[in-house]
Amino acid sequence: MKEDVLEQIAEDYLQSVGYFPRHNVPFRPAPEHEKNYVAREHSVASDIDIIGLNPRLRSAARVKAVCCKSWQVGFNAQSWLTKLESGGRMAGRDAWRSFRELCKPEWSMAFRRQLEELSGQKTFTYVVCVTRLTGDASTPESAKECWGQSEMIRNSLGPDSHLEFLDLETIWRAIARTAGASQRPAGSEIGRLAQLLSAAGIPAAKP
Repeated sequence: MKEDVLEQIAEDYLQSVGYFPRHNVPFRPAPEHEKNYVAREHSVASDIDIIGLNPRLRSAARVKAVCCKSWQVGFNAQSWLTKLESGGRMAGRDAWRSFRELCKPEWSMAFRRQLEELSGQKTFTYVVCVTRLTGDASTPESAKECWGQSEMIRNSLGPDSHLEFLDLETIWRAIARTAGASQRPAGSEIGRLAQLLSAAGIPAAKP
């Protein structure tokens, strides 16, 4: 088991749709690249929770950079966007620290540079993976539309990159559907759990 169960579930989901995942990839601004480098702010690396590469796809869909937020209270996309754009605080800390690659140009550059070095391309899909979405933007589609209107986020991701939201229900149904369609034991703990729950006839496991 990974320390963050949502990360493991997201990894299984990526694998089920053809991606090769890599976990906890560090990135940080570097003095040779960023003119605004400040050692006390930038010397400690952040990390990309999961990077997925699908060699069968092209353009932004080929590379997915997944940011997992496994908060049981859920994720209010509109509230978070407001705090990110205004420099406010969420859950007792500066909101930007939870999404520094979307808020600070030097972190955005480091984030994109790391993805390009690993994938060989500049475009990618940034995925916000959450337990559930709350508030007005309570579906992946509405959350994507909400954040997609932000000039700050569009500039941070760069031209031709995409934005996506995933909630746990969507992921679980996809894993259960894929695992339930096969008689072979699934190759992951989460996939095998989905198979066994489906075989037991537990409704929550059925797509």
